[in-house]
Amino acid sequence: MLTAVALLHTTTHLAAQSLSVLDSRRQPLANAAIVLSDPAGAIRWQCRTNAAGSAYLPEGLAGSLAVYYGGRQLTDRWPATELVLPIACDAAAADSGIDLVVVVDATGSMQPAMDFFQQQLTVLLNDLEAGAPDRSFRTGALVYRDYDERFLTLASPLNESAAAAGALLCAHRAVGGGDEAEPLAQVLDSLAQLNWRPQALARMAVLVTDAPARASIAAATAGLAAQGIAVLAIGAPGITDDAWHTLETLARHTGGEALRLPEGDIAQEALRAFLLEAVLRRTALPACSTPTKPHEAGALAAYPNPASRELILQISQTLTQLELVNAQGQLVEVLPWREPGNYTWSVATLPAGLYYLAGMAEGQVVRLPLVRQ
Repeated sequence: MLTAVALLHTTTHLAAQSLSVLDSRRQPLANAAIVLSDPAGAIRWQCRTNAAGSAYLPEGLAGSLAVYYGGRQLTDRWPATELVLPIACDAAAADSGIDLVVVVDATGSMQPAMDFFQQQLTVLLNDLEAGAPDRSFRTGALVYRDYDERFLTLASPLNESAAAAGALLCAHRAVGGGDEAEPLAQVLDSLAQLNWRPQALARMAVLVTDAPARASIAAATAGLAAQGIAVLAIGAPGITDDAWHTLETLARHTGGEALRLPEGDIAQEALRAFLLEAVLRRTALPACSTPTKPHEAGALAAYPNPASRELILQISQTLTQLELVNAQGQLVEVLPWREPGNYTWSVATLPAGLYYLAGMAEGQVVRLPLVRQ
């Protein structure tokens, strides 16, 4: 709950942009609440900063801007791109929790997406946990259909075990959906009502559909943004341009991302690569709470991950080979290190994206996801 304090009435028209909120040491502040109010004090938009201290402010709004952190109002100005607040990020109070909900349209045309999550959810979560072992993951699921079906939405609450989410996804086949448009606003409202952790480092929903919304989703989108729930919106093959535009807007206004899947067999690999990269990038802890525990995969460990300039590569067993491959499995670089030790590795020239470190140790393949941000 926001503490009642006087707002500074600085009126401005907002362009579409990302606002960064930093502490006095220029470290990002996660979960800072940003509130935009009109002159009468009515809230027009509210959102939360993500793990990188960033939040999305939509275009066309004007009003009084206030930022709250730790129950205090901490700003009295509106800069172009960032706010530097006169406090220090509290490492002890940092929450490393990650809440992730998979939302799948379970109408007739969506069986390929259902198949993907039924078969790959556990593998995907294992890769995420390997890439972010010091995070506390909770997973949930929500499936939805259309009006006049046996159900509109069914949900599995967020839980430390992914078993319940996987069971919900596996219990249903994609059927029904008589017309093209579907009740997406009600689905998003149901999503917002799940048991999200208010202080989790990241709250994300993966939404997969190929259908447009029956009605405006503006209010439901604002509700998700207010809770800091980023939507990773996936347009399934066959999605119309209008429906795709709706998903893009939903993702942008909640600080998420959108992917329009291609046709054919490549769609599943594109989906998997997109999700790993998007989720791991959002699980990077603020610098004031960066752990000393490295990201590990057997004989390999790397820190930090995600990385932007350089990282420490730790090898604990002699390797017969070590390669860097991209999300499509293509060789990017053969790395020179083989013997146990710590190696400083510059990744500054790598394009941003998801990669894998792949090596052989004692005849076993070891693989570590790596995100260049």
